Amino acid sequence: MAFKLADMWAKITGLESRLAEADKTELTNFKASVTAQVDKLQSDLTEANATIASLGNDKTALNAQVAELTGKLSDANKLELDSKAALLKHLSELPGHADYKAGGAKAGATLAELITAEQNATNAAIAATGVKVDKLPAGGKAPEAANKPSNLTEACLKANKKA
Repeated sequence: MAFKLADMWAKITGLESRLAEADKTELTNFKASVTAQVDKLQSDLTEANATIASLGNDKTALNAQVAELTGKLSDANKLELDSKAALLKHLSELPGHADYKAGGAKAGATLAELITAEQNATNAAIAATGVKVDKLPAGGKAPEAANKPSNLTEACLKANKKA
């Protein structure tokens, strides 16, 4: 049997009309107490429903953020995998770096390890040329010798262009 508020109110109202005056006061006080509690419960229910609606909106927003971040993470993972593949391919083709080939001891290196290996290989290659790195121009600036004319004719042509 389900409890219905309408049935309870009907019973209380029916009892009020049949009771003696002293009992009516007690019943009226009880009815007021029940009414206050029902009003409080209704208010709490309204507040709970508003909270649930707000949480639903928050969930929707969070789901959108999760989807966006998942996409970005997927892109980042692809970029890392592509970078690792490119570095592994390059390193494996360098003399003395066969351990970076598929199945090699260093084929499972992390991206940071591959970058370090690439830097080391580049530094070793530059050192093998005998070029002094500190003598190279920085930032794409041409060395001064490159700006000097090689003969008098070239010097005159350059001077005329400046004027």
